[in-house]
Amino acid sequence: MSKHLKLTIIFLAVVAFITQVASIYLSNTKSLESIEATKLRTQVAELSENNIKLQSEVLTLSSYNTISSRAGELGYKETSGFVSLYDPVEVARTR
Repeated sequence: MSKHLKLTIIFLAVVAFITQVASIYLSNTKSLESIEATKLRTQVAELSENNIKLQSEVLTLSSYNTISSRAGELGYKETSGFVSLYDPVEVARTR
């Protein structure tokens, strides 16, 4: 075999080896990114479910019946007469 042919074969072997190492490295990098993406998707799903529960709780706490019963617990009473914005307003709280 000629010297030129041996150098060509060695060069091709080195290039093939480097290509395989790069392929393995890139595969591992992509699989780690995939694992992290899966964890992030799981967290997003959990946070989305928690957000829905909190929205439901906010709607429950801001409903008229809840506010009305809480006002009654605090001592506020319902006015029995006509209320005008032009008359002086008294605080409707029993002391």
